Amino acid sequence: MAVADLARSGLLLERLEVLVHSYLEEDEAVRFMAFARTFHAGTLEEDLDGRNMEDVYGAVMSVRRLCETPSDRAVSIRIFNP
Repeated sequence: MAVADLARSGLLLERLEVLVHSYLEEDEAVRFMAFARTFHAGTLEEDLDGRNMEDVYGAVMSVRRLCETPSDRAVSIRIFNP
């Protein structure tokens, strides 16, 4: 990933962070953004560029909830077709 792509990905995540802080309490927003940064660490800039930040927020929240949901099974899988 080029340095320019990393910089622009950072800007996209900053836009997401502004949205997240409008939806969540401060402590929850900080935890959400830590998860979002880890989740999108390998995401190319062009994969997020032009995306509606509310859609990105919803997708990350969905995955985060899946990861946090206690399950008596060893594996949790959610399949969707964007």
